[in-house]
Amino acid sequence: MSAYQASFAGAWLKLAATPTAVGIGRTLVEHSLGLWGLDHLADSATLIVSELLTNAVKATGITNPNPTFVERETLALVAVQVRVQGRTLFVEVWDGSTTEPKPRTAGDDAEGGRGLFLVEAMSDRWDVFLPDSGGKIVYAELNVDKRRGPALVRRRASLPRRVRSVVMTGNGPQHVMADRALLGRVMEGQAKL
Repeated sequence: MSAYQASFAGAWLKLAATPTAVGIGRTLVEHSLGLWGLDHLADSATLIVSELLTNAVKATGITNPNPTFVERETLALVAVQVRVQGRTLFVEVWDGSTTEPKPRTAGDDAEGGRGLFLVEAMSDRWDVFLPDSGGKIVYAELNVDKRRGPALVRRRASLPRRVRSVVMTGNGPQHVMADRALLGRVMEGQAKL
């Protein structure tokens, strides 16, 4: 099913509000867009969901890399949804906080603080919605007809594989790496260190 042929397509997940939610959200968006034939939006949409989920985790979740037992007991949830309605792709993130995110100016040397600036730059529109059920939904809209980068199928480049050769010995087959000369040079280089 292509989003160009469907009037609605969508996928969503509820996740623990931990830093790992960001990578899982990116995977959901990238996979969904691939299924819907919207690969040309993948770079923008995955960046947007990364920034929105990072903000949601910071607002409600565990940001400590070594959380305490008490932090784990009170684990909050976040939710991510990606959907196509008509000609618009929506990237939506819910968290339990009602504090609306505000764009801020980051200094030249700052490592953070540019998330909403990036969301604004990569989307056609973004906003915040406060549902009656609580929390907030921060969402971004992208027009499915706009080209936002190369229309490439997003495949991970595979690493080159070494071909093992099999040498028959008295003890049965022995697998030998074909590039012993390289290993020898590496060992010589390490010995010089």
